[in-house]
Amino acid sequence: METPSERLRRARVAKGFTSAREAARHFGWNEVTYITHENGTRGLRISTARVYAKAYGVPVSELVGIPSSEPTPVGVGIRVIGEAAIGIWRDATLQSPDDNRISVPDAHPIERFAVRVVDHSVDKLIAKDEYAVCEPASVDDLEPGQIVVLRRFRQGLTEISVRRISEINGKTIRATGHSSDNRYAAIVDITIGTEATLVGRVIAKYAEFNL
Repeated sequence: METPSERLRRARVAKGFTSAREAARHFGWNEVTYITHENGTRGLRISTARVYAKAYGVPVSELVGIPSSEPTPVGVGIRVIGEAAIGIWRDATLQSPDDNRISVPDAHPIERFAVRVVDHSVDKLIAKDEYAVCEPASVDDLEPGQIVVLRRFRQGLTEISVRRISEINGKTIRATGHSSDNRYAAIVDITIGTEATLVGRVIAKYAEFNL
């Protein structure tokens, strides 16, 4: 039978952390205390197990080994930071609120986020009204062919768009839409830092299911 320390280690690995130290640093826990909980040299209190269970997205009963009717989580709340559309410039305050979230299965330690695509600019990959799920990235991490979310600024307005990279030259990204509609085929050169920010790299898409 698994011990609480073994269940804790399994939950940590399932969440994507390669070591106990890495997990403790990510969540801001005392490293020595957490390591002793995971190697079994210190007992695990229910109050502490609740903290770990919440962080790893598992029922506390799973960590301490007691029966429970508590459902196992099937997803996490990924923050929706706004709506994406090429050529649509808006006041930044009109973007979606930060507490808007979608539930997407995810066991990765890096916090992910999403934008809702509200046009057909990338419909070869992400349809209108689907979500582009992203993770943080820097220009140095990018390669041609990848899909990214960019935020451009102009006279107090902002444009959030999802585009496909065709070329990278230093901090300048050459990108276009990824659409079956030729209206989005224009190639633009966007310099990160002076006129735009790189919001993130698209790693998945998500579509809400309505009966």
